[in-house]
Order: sequence, then C-alpha cells, then structure tokens
Amino acid sequence: MVTVKTFFFFDIKTLVFVAHLCYNSDRIKMTSKDSTVRARISPDLKQSAEAVLEKLGLNNSQAINIFYSQIVLHKGFPFPISLEQGDLPEKYTKVKDEAHFKSLIGLE
Repeated sequence: MVTVKTFFFFDIKTLVFVAHLCYNSDRIKMTSKDSTVRARISPDLKQSAEAVLEKLGLNNSQAINIFYSQIVLHKGFPFPISLEQGDLPEKYTKVKDEAHFKSLIGLE
C-alpha cells in the first residue's frame, strides 16, 4: 500500500524525491544509521516544528534525513537564503561613540 501526502511548497524535483522515499521506504536497504546530529534550538521552535511534522506523519529524524538529502540533491540549501536587499554590511553605520549612537537613534 502506498501512502500519498500532498505538499504545496516543493518544486517538482523535491516532489519526485519525496514520492520515491514514500513508495520505497520499506524496500530501501539503508546503511547503518549510527551518526548523530545535535543542535540547540529554542523550545518553542522545537515544539512548533514537531507539531507540523506530526501532521505530516514525520518524526524529527525523518525530517532531518529529508533535509540533508535535499541539501545533497540541490548541492546547497533547498531554499534561497539571502539578506534583504538593503541589509548589506557595507551599508551599516559604524557607531563612533555613545553620543553618536544617541544621535542615530534620536535621543539627542
């Protein structure tokens, strides 16, 4: 039996990959899963993400495996990561002293 889940935010390459994982998950002979990934995140973010993952029928390990697989597939992050157009370090104002800082934020 094949379980089909609908995803609206993935490109076609990702959809094909996820469909392949869902269809072949019981047939794929995976290598030993003895590597550990540890990350420190806020409890609120963890709880919110786990609620979404539960609705998708995934646990944390499955989500991380999919994320890492997508990094390999895309040879980078599977979504764009960039600074906002105006948020560039060369446009930052260097604060000279406390008086200068107060003038920048309108306290003088």
